[in-house]
Amino acid sequence: MADEQSSVGVSANTEVETKKLSELRVIDLKAELKKRNLDTSGNKSVLMERLRRAIEEEGRDPDEIQLTTDTPSKKIPKRGGRGKFNTTFEHCTCLPCSTTRTSS
Repeated sequence: MADEQSSVGVSANTEVETKKLSELRVIDLKAELKKRNLDTSGNKSVLMERLRRAIEEEGRDPDEIQLTTDTPSKKIPKRGGRGKFNTTFEHCTCLPCSTTRTSS
């Protein structure tokens, strides 16, 4: 592929991403080594070298690794920031909240 990093959707929950070996996280390196039934122990540099050799033995380019990731079908919203408090206090039964609760 011409791009160094690209994403192509395969199905609703799976995505194929092309990355360079140096861009992979340890968890990604271990997953790729596990797919090839190789040892997954060691630090990042050991894992990278082990995966580089395996990819080169397959006759592929280690700078164009295709990762298949499962993506959730629904994005999980991040928690709200400061200043976004529930001021109704209906959820809480502690004394300070229950004394400030307005009756309906």
